[in-house]
Amino acid sequence: MVCLTRPSFTSISHRTTPCLPSLRRRHHHHHQLPILSSNQEPRRRADRFDRKAHVIRPLASPALGSSSLTKEGTGGNSTDAGRQVLALCGFGYWVQGFRCFPWLALNFHLVHALNLSPATLQLVQNTGNLPMVAKPLLGVISDAVYIGDAHRLPYISIGVILQLVSWGTLASIPVTGETFPTQVTCILLSNLGASFAEVATDALVAEISRTRRSGELQSYAFIALAAGAMLGNLSGGFLLLKTPEPQILFVIFALLLSAQLALSLTTKETSIYPPQISNHRLIRSSLSENLSKQFSNLITAINEESISYPLSWIVASVAVVPILSGSMFCFQTQCLKIDPAVIGLSKVIGQLVVLSSAFFDSTRVCLQFALRSA
Repeated sequence: MVCLTRPSFTSISHRTTPCLPSLRRRHHHHHQLPILSSNQEPRRRADRFDRKAHVIRPLASPALGSSSLTKEGTGGNSTDAGRQVLALCGFGYWVQGFRCFPWLALNFHLVHALNLSPATLQLVQNTGNLPMVAKPLLGVISDAVYIGDAHRLPYISIGVILQLVSWGTLASIPVTGETFPTQVTCILLSNLGASFAEVATDALVAEISRTRRSGELQSYAFIALAAGAMLGNLSGGFLLLKTPEPQILFVIFALLLSAQLALSLTTKETSIYPPQISNHRLIRSSLSENLSKQFSNLITAINEESISYPLSWIVASVAVVPILSGSMFCFQTQCLKIDPAVIGLSKVIGQLVVLSSAFFDSTRVCLQFALRSA
């Protein structure tokens, strides 16, 4: 007889005694109740139910032990799975930062080969960034829509494929004004793929970081992102001095995307989570229920004052201060005649500050953990 009203480890822990009437009857005939281990009846009953809620916030039942999730998640092949996660997330953020490598070549290509005016270049860049606005929607879709038994790694693979197709096309088409609509389409497709990959990677890091020290994976991600941006700006600027053909840089970045695609396809999402979380698909909710639930959670989170006020300030600051990267790039290259290497080196300084901040935060987290353990 099961008295559970919701599939939750928490409800199991609060109703352990009512759910075992046979033990109460035995109490009249025996002086000592049989001792149940933490791995017996409550766990078998919990396995019958859907554990999908634990993907968002894994719960540890007091009846099962406060560290049951951690212990099961750290046993077996957890070392290999942890290395796969670190490799996938680290390389994904590194490639995300390295996107400035082909974009530097693309900007020089649009200005010098196609002779675009500053206003036109600014319009092309802002149009290409439209898929980035849809990141919240993509996050809701990745939370609600499962592809097979996974909802993170498939979206990373889809995003990498879109980027690979777009940059491969840019590397193969001729540099003429007739192909300009195709180039704009490739830019949109590339940013759409980057949005998919970034949203899925951020969500993956947020989920895995719940089982690790606070800020550990976030610092690791920022370090990889800043390192990729530094290398991309430096190498892109010096390569553009050596060769005037931007297609070479597009091909190099496409090869890196191929490596990221291979890594995402060879990593199984079921190996990332603990066993009871990886088997959460026993009972599947409908697509409409998942979408409505995710949108409801999004609206609830936005209505929180701790989130709505900083979010409003960020939106207002972005809306008030114009982003004139395209116009500034034309001014730097056409009017000031600045070399690509100098432009890349100037951007490295900002990324160096980000990298230093990430190292400082990572060191602070390690010191706090060491002091607590001492």
